[in-house]
Amino acid sequence: GRLLRKLGLVLPFLAACWHGALFEGLRPRPRSKAWADLVHAFRLHPPARVVAFRMVTHPAALALLAHWPQASADIDVDDVESNTRISVGGALLRLGRWRAALRETLIGAQYKAVERWASARYRTVWLASPGDCRAFVTRLAANVACRPNRLAIASRAPPGAGSPRDLLFVGTLNYPPNEEAARFLLRHVLPRLQGPAWRLTIAGRHAPPALRQQIDAWAGPFARVELADGPPDLAPFYARAGIVLVPLKAGGGTKFKTLEAFAHGKPVIATTQGVRGLDAVAGRDYLSAETPAQFAAAIARLAADPALAGKLARAGHAMWQSRFQAGAEHA
Repeated sequence: GRLLRKLGLVLPFLAACWHGALFEGLRPRPRSKAWADLVHAFRLHPPARVVAFRMVTHPAALALLAHWPQASADIDVDDVESNTRISVGGALLRLGRWRAALRETLIGAQYKAVERWASARYRTVWLASPGDCRAFVTRLAANVACRPNRLAIASRAPPGAGSPRDLLFVGTLNYPPNEEAARFLLRHVLPRLQGPAWRLTIAGRHAPPALRQQIDAWAGPFARVELADGPPDLAPFYARAGIVLVPLKAGGGTKFKTLEAFAHGKPVIATTQGVRGLDAVAGRDYLSAETPAQFAAAIARLAADPALAGKLARAGHAMWQSRFQAGAEHA
């Protein structure tokens, strides 16, 4: 099995015709006690439906369907995994980790082959982003459908509340796109800010040692940086923040960090990648920025214009309430 997976990594198209070649695929072991216990548990009431979540569970779903062929099946891939992995490979390359970048890119190529050419008897492939649904071509299922991700949150402050000079970035920090974004803020954006003191809070788990060192070594005349290491509750950080920054250059799917900022009623400055999957409109729901100069200018603009900050905060909050609030009824 290991040899086949390594061969599949070198020759990605093999995964389209043999799921055993998937480098990261989850595979049940038919002779294991766990498999025997599973079969025994369903002996009287065979499963009516199998739902696979993400492409990594595709081999396991096929094994289940082979044992219970009467079950219907769907796969919820959430985002286009191949594009996401290739994009993450780009982030790793920009971070100087070429071996990891090559691995991610090859895994992405494997998923691309499976998504496009592998045949399966799923009824529906589900994705979260309408844009992904429109562009997705597959033989895995007869139907491709969209079901947006939703977020439940108890917002504790009115939209737009918080200090305008308090900046916030949230993310799991050992995920390469988030690490790249945090480094971008520290290296390129903060040095451009002028005037009274700014505070940037970077909140998230698993900060790599190099990023911790960069935060600890930060010294600037107009800004200070704090690392909130794995806080159990992000609400206090959102409450005090006046602006949420999402300078992502890589990734895929729906950007939950942006959706979370909208839910907390905070104005957002983001790249195009930072609002991916939300169909947000620049200038109405958030401010768009791509370069360090654009981010610095947008931050200064929002800090100096409370009316604009409040307008963006209310628009983003309304978008979350109308389209992405968990538990709400949607057409």
